[in-house]
Amino acid sequence: MFEIKTVHEINASPADVWRVLIDFDAYTEWNPFVVSARRDGNRLDIIINPPDEKPQKFSPVILNIVENTELRWVGKVGSEYLFRGEHSFELKEIESGKTRLLHCEVFTGFLTCLVSASQRANIQRGFELMNQALSERVKMVATFITS
Repeated sequence: MFEIKTVHEINASPADVWRVLIDFDAYTEWNPFVVSARRDGNRLDIIINPPDEKPQKFSPVILNIVENTELRWVGKVGSEYLFRGEHSFELKEIESGKTRLLHCEVFTGFLTCLVSASQRANIQRGFELMNQALSERVKMVATFITS
């Protein structure tokens, strides 16, 4: 088992961040990590592109959606005993007009021992790049809505 966790502050309300985070169809326009996402009921079809890695396709199942607060999904390769990743985004208002984003994934299963330190670092960088791009997208969308 291992966990990758990032914390990022965004100068916008949780509702503004949520609006961008849940708009899966627009991921191709701004997201450098989850470069494609489509939702079909409680299933997602996503393509991730960690830095210095090949793109990978997954079809995770949405575990939890709490408006303006949490998005959580789980993906697996083969059986969940082989490789399972539970990905989450948690939004918390830290002061008026600011949001703390907790973006993490917990990896479990027998095959996690095959994920190298450099692959883990690339995933971490991918999360950080996505967090920054999310901040920029939220700012752009907010500017567009208010003008």
